[in-house]
Amino acid sequence: MRLRPTEVMAPKIARIVSQKRPELASSVYPVIKQIRYQLWNGSSARALGGIRAALRATNAIGNAAESADRQYVRRFREHVKVLRTYLMKGRSELQNYRRAYRQCIRISSAAAESGMAHLVNQRMGKRQSMCWKSESTHFLLLVSCAIVDHRLEEIFRTCYPLFRVVATSD
Repeated sequence: MRLRPTEVMAPKIARIVSQKRPELASSVYPVIKQIRYQLWNGSSARALGGIRAALRATNAIGNAAESADRQYVRRFREHVKVLRTYLMKGRSELQNYRRAYRQCIRISSAAAESGMAHLVNQRMGKRQSMCWKSESTHFLLLVSCAIVDHRLEEIFRTCYPLFRVVATSD
């Protein structure tokens, strides 16, 4: 997602827009600044509306900007378009993190991912007395993911149909 580069570029873009079209300056920086908050709160419609406003404002200055500014505006627009595409495709998957946070639901798997990355990096190191091969590591990670997704038994049963067959009493 291109949110961070977009946020970093927004103040300069707002200055460029305000030089050419002062009435549009408020539709760049304040709007981009709010997108992270809107996404945290699960409001993709408002975030997409802000993105549309920023694109309209930067499109309005188009060729009026100087050469260096024009390149900067072009890069900004590319970042914003990538962000818009990302949000439109993942709109149905967008979580309301504020609600989850208030309900004390875990919203990050960073600790587990960090532990797994540490383990894999340690085992893949060439200076280890016993290191793993890439293929073995791949299978280990597939098993770990299946355990986390609660699919391991189902996957195992496809290979071994008689695994944990529940006897029915007639």
